[in-house]
Amino acid sequence: MERTFGVMPLSSGEVAFNGLAPTRLNPSHGGSGRPGVQAAAEATAYSRTVAEVRYELAADDSEVMVSRNGAEHLRFPRGWRVTVDAAGAPTAVTCVTPRPVAGLLWWAGSTLELSLAPNESVELEALGVVARTSPGFSPPQA
Repeated sequence: MERTFGVMPLSSGEVAFNGLAPTRLNPSHGGSGRPGVQAAAEATAYSRTVAEVRYELAADDSEVMVSRNGAEHLRFPRGWRVTVDAAGAPTAVTCVTPRPVAGLLWWAGSTLELSLAPNESVELEALGVVARTSPGFSPPQA
């Protein structure tokens, strides 16, 4: 679960927040149009304690919100993975969808506008981009 939507502690001491909320409609989750079949959730939430810090993710089809010990901590678009250091400062953002995702990363009252291609990552310091890498993306072929 943590790889797509959740709070994932990393061996480096950092914590990754994955923003692929499982709210999409498809036949396996309902929404097939058949009578009596329920639609998938419109929003989901997940919580976990890491190093005595309580994190909660709440997300819908467009935005992810992270709280830290009960206070709003981060906001970012669905489709990004945001990594923070032990103090909670963002250190990296990665696009985890097969399509580009643009939007704002909000943290501590400041925002950073980013546009990331599939698999593209940026490294951050003080909410500024210091490095950008992109291994590229090869979509499945029919």
